[in-house]
Order: sequence, then structure tokens, then C-alpha cells
Amino acid sequence: MECLGRLTFRVGRLARSSERSLSPLFCTDLCMGRHELRPGWRCEIQDVCGISASKSDLTEFLSLDEIARTNSPEMLNEFTFEKLKEHLSHREIRILHQANTADHFARYEWDGRLFLINEGGSHHVAAARLIARRIGIVVTLTATFIRYWLDPSAVSALQRDFDTYAVSGTASLLHQIHGALRAYKASYSWHPLPMPYKVSLFFA
Repeated sequence: MECLGRLTFRVGRLARSSERSLSPLFCTDLCMGRHELRPGWRCEIQDVCGISASKSDLTEFLSLDEIARTNSPEMLNEFTFEKLKEHLSHREIRILHQANTADHFARYEWDGRLFLINEGGSHHVAAARLIARRIGIVVTLTATFIRYWLDPSAVSALQRDFDTYAVSGTASLLHQIHGALRAYKASYSWHPLPMPYKVSLFFA
């Protein structure tokens, strides 16, 4: 298990407690994320709920089935074992056709779903998954699996020592907030949330 993802704090005078400056939190950063890696991990294709890269805009779809049906209907003209093999033989599905691929599986415990972190082949994966389910074929996939989670002790320290604010707005507004916190010489950190959230978190 390794530390993954840190919140870096500007150290200043704003504090809830006069003893706060003696806390280990006041090293240069706070390790929030942890992860573990499992090579040769296996799952069934139906377990995969999402992908990381596609020619399609992934923010427009709620499922892999929707991607296949909407953007690649021509890939679903047959629901047969031969059509399934055709999609699975596509060379861009690297976990099936490259021994040393960087493609892998990932699960973010705060989300719970299993993702294929891929460089290509998204439409063929989506189509193969749908066809396999329709015709009742089990497709086993093997690749490295990485599990991510938040360190409970770090989260507790963050909740104990800092207030959290969710801020949405323009780059100009965020710049003003940074300026105000620096002017006050506050200890703070900030981090933009991933899509689809369009807000930043400030810890001060």
C-alpha cells in the first residue's frame, strides 16, 4: 500500500486550536489517498462499469451500453458468438492483446464501480460486453488491478483541524479566494473535484 495523492498546505496563522502548529499535519503535506496493486487480477466483462478513454465524450453517457447503442449501432447488427469474437479480437483492447500494456482495472472505493483504464478500444469493449450478456457468454478479463481509497486517519485529521468549503465560480473568483487566504496568512489547501463536479474544495 502506498500513499497516493497529497494535499499541500500553505502554513499560516489561521487555526482552531493554539496547539495546532505542533500537529504532524503541519508537515508540508497531508497524505489523503492510498492504493494497492494486484497483478494478474481477473474479472468478468460484465463487472466493468466504465472506461477512461474514448473517441466519444464520456460525460454524455450513463453506461457502456448507452455508448454502444448510441455511437456504434453498426457494431450491434448481429448478436452472435462470431460477432463477439470479432470485437474481442480488436487490437486496441490492449489487456487482451498486449502482454506489457499499461491498461489496467481500477476501483475508487468512494465510487465503488470497476473501471477499465484504457488507451483505446472503448467502443469494441462496450459492444462486446453488451453482446456477451445478450447471448449468455462469460468473458473473463485479466489485467493489473489498482484499488484506491482515502486514508481514514488523514480524513479525520482534515475534519478535525480544517473547515471545508465547496466553491464554484470563475478562475477570477478562485484567484480572489487564494489572494484573501494568503493575505490573512491562513493555512489552507485546495483541490478541484473531478468531472462531472464543477467545484473546488478549500480546506482552511
